[in-house]
Amino acid sequence: MLSYRHMDYITAMAHQALPAELLAGGLFTVMWIAIMLWSLYWKGVALWKAARLYDKNWFIVLLVVDIFGVLQIFYIYRIAKPKEDKLRAELETK
Repeated sequence: MLSYRHMDYITAMAHQALPAELLAGGLFTVMWIAIMLWSLYWKGVALWKAARLYDKNWFIVLLVVDIFGVLQIFYIYRIAKPKEDKLRAELETK
């Protein structure tokens, strides 16, 4: 577990890597919040679809791996959508 001393060091290193003007203006904070909200939305939708379709392996991968929504969007439109369409078609024929 990271201590507060380690977290302060990590935060300090992150701030050194970015220009002071960007941090002072608040643009970094706004961008960070926007990226996190974007990622959280896609992660939530993808996890919900994986759980509904009983995709245990995909659920674990989607939960652990986070690349700003790219993997989640891929799962939603390339993996889950065909499965949902197939299930919907099966239900309509019954």
